[in-house]
Amino acid sequence: MDYNLDGDDMKYYLVGLIILLSVFGMLFFSPSKNDLKGTDWILIGWSVSSKDHSLAQITISFNDKISGNGGINIYNGKYLIKSNNQLQIKDLSFTEMASSDKRINENETTYFYLLGEVRFYYKDENTLKLLGENKNELLIYKKKS
Repeated sequence: MDYNLDGDDMKYYLVGLIILLSVFGMLFFSPSKNDLKGTDWILIGWSVSSKDHSLAQITISFNDKISGNGGINIYNGKYLIKSNNQLQIKDLSFTEMASSDKRINENETTYFYLLGEVRFYYKDENTLKLLGENKNELLIYKKKS
């Protein structure tokens, strides 16, 4: 068998290889779809049954960054969606106000802690669930109307 390629054959071979590698890259290395961007949510439940999440309205919004209200303070941070509905929330910053109600202060601390534990998410038309490492429900939201 003769595997010598002349100039024209080599060009076709290289063009074919480039196309094949481009398709492979698009299939396996494309960024995950961001189905959270442009959505706003209100907290309706969480995994800490000993605390009443409804003492103050807690919200989250997804745009280029996350932002929301932790019950007292406004917060924002970065988020990254990976394959299989993996969600990473990081670099949270927030204002530093306090409530005269100790329970609301404690709830906000709990909320920010739970946000830091998020590893996955599940979303349907009206519900967003932020999930922990074992896909346990940490935070449950309804779509803001």
